[in-house]
Amino acid sequence: MTVRLPVPADHARSSAKLDREVRTAAWLGLFLHGLLVVLYLLSGLLAPLWAAGVLWTVWTALLIVALGQRRKRPLLVALTPVIGLGIWVAALWAGTALLGWSP
Repeated sequence: MTVRLPVPADHARSSAKLDREVRTAAWLGLFLHGLLVVLYLLSGLLAPLWAAGVLWTVWTALLIVALGQRRKRPLLVALTPVIGLGIWVAALWAGTALLGWSP
């Protein structure tokens, strides 16, 4: 026999508030990831077409992962734009520094 202790009302409210904040962070992450598409599309001005295609594929893959994890791991979705921006900056820096890309 399992004994269940009552949950205080203020704990239930704080849990619901935290859940709402986490969901809001996930939606904000998706919105910011959507804004990153501008940078990824403009990367074709600096990177060769094959590299721009790889970057567009990376952006799309991050979007698919974010949409799939929206309910299971919303904090991961909130980090998606940070990861995407880091990949974009690293790829363009490496391309210009190591491969000689120039506009």
